Amino acid sequence: MTTLEPRQAIQAFIDETITGTELARALVSWPNWNVPAQLDQSGTPGVSRFVTPNGERFFRLFSDGGAIDELRAAEGDDAVGPHFVETSGWWAFGQLTDDLQWVDINPKCKADIHYRQPQFEMLREMARAVRIEGILGDMAHAQSEDELAHAGGADDPMAAVREYEGYRIVLQESGEDDFQLVLAPDTKNRLLAAVFTAADTLQAFLNDRTELLDGNHRSVTVDGKTLFAQLKQIELQGLVFNCSGPIRPAALASQFLDLVLP
Repeated sequence: MTTLEPRQAIQAFIDETITGTELARALVSWPNWNVPAQLDQSGTPGVSRFVTPNGERFFRLFSDGGAIDELRAAEGDDAVGPHFVETSGWWAFGQLTDDLQWVDINPKCKADIHYRQPQFEMLREMARAVRIEGILGDMAHAQSEDELAHAGGADDPMAAVREYEGYRIVLQESGEDDFQLVLAPDTKNRLLAAVFTAADTLQAFLNDRTELLDGNHRSVTVDGKTLFAQLKQIELQGLVFNCSGPIRPAALASQFLDLVLP
C-alpha cells in the first residue's frame, strides 16, 4: 500500500477506498504530528488536554500547520493553544489515555475525523507496532554497531524489540498435535522465520499464501522474549519481519537472535 499523508488517508477512508485499519496505520505512521502543548514552570512542554463545559476531556492532533490555522480561524486561539510539539505518530497516539473521551484529528478541516475512547486501544496497539517496525527497519539496514545501537531513535533498541508483546507467527500442522513454524518465502530456499508485528501485516501474509496454507494452520501472538528463545532452538538462517507488506519487510540474519537475547 502506498503511504498516504493524513489528509489523503482520511479522505480515502471517507470515500471508502481504504479500510479503518489502513487509515489507522497511515495516521500512526505519519512522522510530523503537531500536538498542542502547555509549558510547566521550568518551560518543559507537556501534552494539552482540552475540556468541554460538561467536563469531558479530549485530545487534538494536527497533521500540518495548515490544519492548525483552519481551526484557529474557525474557533479562535483558545481552540489550539500557543504551543505545539512536533512528534511522531507512534508517540502521539501513544498519549491516548483512557481518561480522555475522544481525539479530534484535523478538526474543522475538509477531511477530519475523530476516534472515541473505545477505539483508543486499537490505535495504541498500532502505535506500539509502528514503533517496533521502525526499530527493526533501522536494524536491518544498520551499517555499524553505532547505527544498530541507535536504531529507531530508541535508548535501548534491543530491549524494545525484546519486550514487545505483539509479535505474530503462523504454525502449520505437521502431524497429530504437532505444528511447525511457517517460513518466509525465499528464492534461495533459505530457512527464514516469518514474523509479523501487527494484525494487518499477518493478514497480508495469509492472503498472499492462501494457496500454500491448508486449513490446518493457526496464528499465535507471542512476546519477544518467548519468541526469540524459541527461534534460537530452530536451525534458521535468518528472520523476515512482515515479509508480505503492507510495509517494507525487515530481514535480519540469525545472529540477531544472539544480540537480542544473549
